[in-house]
Order: sequence, then C-alpha cells, then structure tokens
Amino acid sequence: MRPPASTRTPRRRKAPTPLNSLRVRTGVLGLALLTGLAAPTTTATAADTATAPTVEELRLDGDAPREILRRSGFDDAAPEFALALDRAHSWSQARRAVVREGTGLWRRAVDRAQGRGPAAGDLSRDDDRPLYWARLGMTRELRAWEPGFRLSDRQRARLLDELERTSRGQTGIRYPHGKGVKRVLVTGFDPFTLDRDIRISNPSGAAALALDGTVIETADGPARVETAVFPVRWRDFAEGTVERALRPHLPEVDLFTTVSQGRVGRFDVERTNGAWRGGFGDNENVGVTGTIPVADPDSQ
Repeated sequence: MRPPASTRTPRRRKAPTPLNSLRVRTGVLGLALLTGLAAPTTTATAADTATAPTVEELRLDGDAPREILRRSGFDDAAPEFALALDRAHSWSQARRAVVREGTGLWRRAVDRAQGRGPAAGDLSRDDDRPLYWARLGMTRELRAWEPGFRLSDRQRARLLDELERTSRGQTGIRYPHGKGVKRVLVTGFDPFTLDRDIRISNPSGAAALALDGTVIETADGPARVETAVFPVRWRDFAEGTVERALRPHLPEVDLFTTVSQGRVGRFDVERTNGAWRGGFGDNENVGVTGTIPVADPDSQ
C-alpha cells in the first residue's frame, strides 16, 4: 500500500492526465455551485454490521473480478489488509490500520491512473475497476474479521465506514491556502449494472482518479482539482454519504460538478437537481422509487 497523503512529499503542479483514452462516454449529471445540503444521519444499518458478504462482495468470486485484480496488480490489497487487521490488538489500533490502508488504496489508484510508479500489470492505467474490486475485497475481509478483542457490531460498522470513506478519497480533499488558485471539486461513481456486464467500468470514476490533485492552467489562473468517488447504493445516499463528504468543502470551492456514466452518443447536462428516485436497481440489486429523503424538502 502507498503511505497516507500526509506522509508523502507534496506534489508539484502538473497538467491533468488526458481523458481522451477513456473508452466510454461520460454524461454530466450536474454542474452547479451548491449552497446547502441536508444534514447527514449516522445510524448504522443491519447490512453494515452483518458478517456475511454483501451482494457486491459475492461478485468477487467471479472470474472477471479476479482477472481485473490480477492484471492490475491490485490482487494483493485484500490479503495485505487482512494481515494489517491481524496485527491490531485493540479498537484504536484497528481504526488506525483501516484509515492507513484505505487511504493507501485511494492514493495507489490515483498514482496508477496518473502514471506514477509501475503499472503492475497489463491493464490500462486509466481503468477505475481495480479500485472498486480491491475495496470490496477489503470490506469483505473486515466484515469477516474475528479479532482477539471484543468488537461490537457498532464498532465494526464504524470501521467499515472509515474504510469506505478513506478509500474513496472523501477524507483526503485538501486545497491550498490563500488567494490566486481556483478550487474545483469533482465527484464520480462506482461501476454499476454489474449483473448485466461484470466487466463494466465507469468513466466518471476513471476521470476522478485522473484528475485528483492536478492543477489546470486557465486564462484566469491555476485551478486545483480535488476528487472523490461515491458508491451506487441507495442506502448510502439515504444515510447522507454525499452530504457528509461534500458539505465541509462546498463553501470554499469555486466550482463543483458530479459526473456519471452516460449514454452512447449522448452528452447530457442536467440544469436542475431533482429530488426523485426512479427505482433503478443499485449495486445491491435494490430499487427505490420515491422522493429523496431530505431534512428540508423546501430546499429541493
């Protein structure tokens, strides 16, 4: 695993990795400066605390996910994480291991996408799938882990939450202090429709990895880009994962945009945010139809 960002040498300015190598068109879901978001909730669900593998984690047993991990060199992520957990002899040690390994996985995926270090396999560097499948391998290890100390369901859920957030770049968003640099925040999503095509990628996730930490020179001066990735699970959105990740940063950014997988031959731009869920099945094969649960419906 790569070391956490706080221990690494600061990165120099660089142009972002070209995105014309992405093989799937990207559809823009939103482009707006946001002024407020609903308050997050912190209640752990039964799915978080269960020791049995989730629907997503069970897909790891297929040939395609194993091939993706092997051909990217990310097949060592889950075994190394399991060893790190076994070295933890207390809750605090386990939490430090989870934060370190989760942050390291995100940085490793970003470095690979941006051409730093060895490719460690013949899979294209701009591929977002190694991060997705490696994270699932790590969450499955954590869900099944039996430590030598007492670990409550609530504590395990907190560790899973830490792993999800750190390995998605959500806790590593940092902008330089002072004036003169525009601040841009971009978010993407995991691959989805995996039961239709388990080899599928998501260009928005690939774009997030390619852009994270880059500086773009514009006519109005440099713009620093920070990125994060979100899961494709209705329950995470209901629990406020987007609000919790973005709310601290939106007051300081000059531009925020979220992108996702689009349609072949189409480039869609959403002009307004909608508060309706259309029932499309998520990565846990759950479809939800209805109004998005928000603390202040009048704000939607």
